[in-house]
Amino acid sequence: MLDWFTSQTPSAVLIDLGITKIHWYGLLVASAIVIGLAITHYLYNRYRLKRDLFWDLSFYTIIFAFIGDRLAHVFFYEWEYYSANLFDIFKIWQGGLAIHGAIFVGLLAIYIYARKYKLSFWVLGDIFAPAIAIGLAIGRWGNYFNQEIYGLPSNSWIAIPIDLTRRVSGFESSTHFLPSFLFTSFANLIIFGILILLHHLKLKKEYRILDGSILISFLFLYAISRFCLEFLRIDSQPVFLTLRTGQWMSVVTIGLVIAMLIYRRAKNTK
Repeated sequence: MLDWFTSQTPSAVLIDLGITKIHWYGLLVASAIVIGLAITHYLYNRYRLKRDLFWDLSFYTIIFAFIGDRLAHVFFYEWEYYSANLFDIFKIWQGGLAIHGAIFVGLLAIYIYARKYKLSFWVLGDIFAPAIAIGLAIGRWGNYFNQEIYGLPSNSWIAIPIDLTRRVSGFESSTHFLPSFLFTSFANLIIFGILILLHHLKLKKEYRILDGSILISFLFLYAISRFCLEFLRIDSQPVFLTLRTGQWMSVVTIGLVIAMLIYRRAKNTK
């Protein structure tokens, strides 16, 4: 299995129906949503929240997250290209999503919904956090089939081949590259396990885990892992003060975590 993985160049298309094509990327994103919803629904019921609100909340959160996901990529990563190819903004099956945008806008949707229906934003954030982590672990494999977001050239046993037409400019002479998408997927799978463990401990009530702690843990762990793994990637990104855009977005996420901690501490003290 590993030999096949490190010797084959995959096709982005799963099934070609002639008039339309089913892409691996789209299938994996859809699978991530379904699995994430199942996990979120289970946790939502375990916390005994208003059941009649779950599907509406999930629908708006997913829609807003997708909008933030795509627009963050368009404006912060590839605006020079998309400003000249506006229709391509809608071609999400070709890749091009920035998860930081999905997190920020998705959380905003949850916050607005929580305020409207007098629910706890912190509890809802805790419930949705594992879905984001497992969704990332699954969705990152779409980058494998699209042959994108790979790492530095390498001759190691885990390096994967990339088609000449998909190689980053300046690296055409290299054939194998580190699968940074795989490292990101594995990191998010670990984060998912940690979040589920925290939910288990919180529901057992044997440990005092404050509402919002699981969401904050996710944001911090994801930001740190993303910041570090960005050093392996060679895809083109705007760079400022030697840091890539993905790293700056992670810095902003850590800033959000700090703001959340300060807010919660002030509220608890009050």
